[in-house]
Amino acid sequence: MMDTTSNQGTYQRLFRIKALHLEYISPEDQLSLVDHYISYCQMGLSYQKAEAQDFVTNPIKQQSVSTFYSATALDLMNLVTQQWQLELAWAQRLRQHLIAAQALHNAGEQPHGENEHVH
Repeated sequence: MMDTTSNQGTYQRLFRIKALHLEYISPEDQLSLVDHYISYCQMGLSYQKAEAQDFVTNPIKQQSVSTFYSATALDLMNLVTQQWQLELAWAQRLRQHLIAAQALHNAGEQPHGENEHVH
């Protein structure tokens, strides 16, 4: 579950399965795993943006392909960028959900009477 180095080609798909089973590992490991995935998404997004920028600004790449190829490639690069943005946003929401769930759990563990109001 905590392996973040194997199967890099399928890491996104594997993480989605792991996300469904986070409740079976410690809260610290939950956050560690999700934080790692957030970093993974940020790197993927940064890489994709850099590739698109290089494609647009590199005259050799522009001159060696047709107009159709260039337009389609840019459209595809934009699609992949949007996918990374969505994946990152989902991972960040998952992190927020974990933190909220841990806060509720910790609040429930307080000794009896600490949360009660005196009337």
